[in-house]
Amino acid sequence: VAMGCAKHAQLLVKAGYHDEEIHTIPEEPAPVSPVSIGVSLLSDEDGTKTAMLIPNGAPLPACCIKNIQVKGDKDDTLAISELCADGCRKGVLAQIALPEGVQNLDLYVELSLEGQLSISVNGSDEVTI
Repeated sequence: VAMGCAKHAQLLVKAGYHDEEIHTIPEEPAPVSPVSIGVSLLSDEDGTKTAMLIPNGAPLPACCIKNIQVKGDKDDTLAISELCADGCRKGVLAQIALPEGVQNLDLYVELSLEGQLSISVNGSDEVTI
């Protein structure tokens, strides 16, 4: 193996190849999320109990699967929101009404390269906004 590597290196040197030409890989900027996306209960009016799903600057496409515990109250509504830099809720992107008695949610959120947000709760059909 060592002799084969030495012969190959010798051929490359004779052919005039230089390391920079062989090992240079062009760098391209990766698309990143322009906003932070989080989840909270809509009843949390000030949005202080918001959990981060997709942070600002995350490479796209980005997805998050999160298990969420809720009280199971009658009028619970989940809010998927754009977040401010300090983590508070800036604006609600989607609202999901939760059935009464549900206390455990599996939330799937994906932000595509095109900026489409897909949401699925407990394996239900995805909703895209």
